[in-house]
Amino acid sequence: MDFVNLNYFIETYENRSVTAASARLHISEQGLSKAIRALEREWDFPLFIRRKNRLSPTPFGDAFYVQAKHLMEEYEKSCHILEKAKAENSVLHIGFGSCVLPALNLEKLISEYEKSNPDIRIQLQSEADYSCEQMLENGKLDVIFCMEPSSGHDFCCQLVAEEIIYALLPKNHRFSERSRLTMKDLADIPLISASSENKAYSHLLEDFREIQIEPKVVFQSDDPLTHLKMVRNNMGIALIPAHWLPLFTGEEDVVSIEVSDIKKRKIYMVVEKARSQNPVITDFGRFIKSLNIETIG
Repeated sequence: MDFVNLNYFIETYENRSVTAASARLHISEQGLSKAIRALEREWDFPLFIRRKNRLSPTPFGDAFYVQAKHLMEEYEKSCHILEKAKAENSVLHIGFGSCVLPALNLEKLISEYEKSNPDIRIQLQSEADYSCEQMLENGKLDVIFCMEPSSGHDFCCQLVAEEIIYALLPKNHRFSERSRLTMKDLADIPLISASSENKAYSHLLEDFREIQIEPKVVFQSDDPLTHLKMVRNNMGIALIPAHWLPLFTGEEDVVSIEVSDIKKRKIYMVVEKARSQNPVITDFGRFIKSLNIETIG
């Protein structure tokens, strides 16, 4: 028994007429009669007594109608629930930690993914690194792109890109003619860094402390223009990610120099292991993995 024939029976029962029911169902009278006969053969009992142009349900037909209505209602409820679940699972919530979105040019990549996957809706959200990670853990985000996630969480991580760190300094600074700088060069020099909500800040502290230097961070900001203004006013040297460099092209009063021994800023795609088998997340992960890992800067 299929639900199409069940629906045909219900319409026939309620209209007491093959002609009227077939008109409502937009099928031929022959096709509807064939469906009713198939149900009668399946149950080995007549559903209707046929009298000229009128049908009268048999006692079995009356009982069958009650159950058929119940089954159709449950079927429609199930379809609604499943369609809703399908729609919800077709939305991919992607979070980006500080400065990640412009670093990877992911807007273009995600646009390409959406074109080849028109049934998937993508919602983007930018958050501070630690908030981004917490939202992934709480199920508010499906995928995040961020610097290396905290240990102790059950995450699957895929390295996407590495980014060189540069020092932005005034053109009249004594280091401005150098081709490269080291962390030791920056000891005791006022530094302008990423904010403490950004993992770049904690990684910066770790890198300096590994060589037993306590960096002199005088200001924190995730805004490139703030870094530029402070450098111009000789308030310190800014430590910036490579993807910021094009923003300072043409600025004649500042220079950027690679800091050779600061570890590259590593950007990962991160998902929870428990949700990594979700087909939408899995497919998006394959798309990202198909991209080559690059070094920015």
